Amino acid sequence: MIWKSKSLTRVVILAVTSIFFGLLSAASAQTETATIRGSVADSSGALIAGATVRLIDVDRGPSTQMATGKDGSYNFASVHPGRFRMEVEKSEFKPIQLTGITVNVQDNLEEIIPTSAILITP
Repeated sequence: MIWKSKSLTRVVILAVTSIFFGLLSAASAQTETATIRGSVADSSGALIAGATVRLIDVDRGPSTQMATGKDGSYNFASVHPGRFRMEVEKSEFKPIQLTGITVNVQDNLEEIIPTSAILITP
């Protein structure tokens, strides 16, 4: 009888441990970041490839940048919650700055950035 009791105790401990680690890995799979994506277009709606899009963390200071793809799109993944501004630059266009962007956990924001169609002349 003692053998059966110890064996049952081991099975129960193993089951509880498995459930605990299963819940722990499910909780860690939840992301604490967000995504900001979109595209850059001129005033006529034409998408602009090769524009530099800069995402600046207003509170903590770091920034990251990327160039828009052939389709004018950009995608900042794994953005930590906070307040941001975006700057967009492309030669021949006036720079654009977007402010007041607030990112929360698991947000999936889309910012379509219109640029000025006014060409900058030297």
